[in-house]
Amino acid sequence: MEDHNWKFLANDKNADCIVATLVDVLWYLDPHRERFKERSIHLPFSQFNNYYDWKAQKKPKPVVKSADLKDRMDELSSILMKPWWKNDHVQVLKAKMDQMLDGMAKYHKYLNRNNECNTERRQQEGIVV
Repeated sequence: MEDHNWKFLANDKNADCIVATLVDVLWYLDPHRERFKERSIHLPFSQFNNYYDWKAQKKPKPVVKSADLKDRMDELSSILMKPWWKNDHVQVLKAKMDQMLDGMAKYHKYLNRNNECNTERRQQEGIVV
């Protein structure tokens, strides 16, 4: 982050919270970037790509779940509400985080629409889940 002049003050609790949340969100989104891209949703921080190698860990392919995505969106929203973001030196970082939140919201909306359509189709076909 220092490469982009996003320097945080030492022992700054806001910075610790922001970095921890950003890492959590990026870690969650990492294996799903291609799915977002397929929906023409650009996620910033592309340099943080392919860190979560689920294949090497011999885990099943991760699935984007609406509830999990919503949880990450809520985390990101909560830190973006802090007055700390009024500082001029973090506006580029804030813009990237806003862009990421917007992309996540678009994909969340897509997932919810698909879930609603699938539920409606099941009801019409008389399938009980």
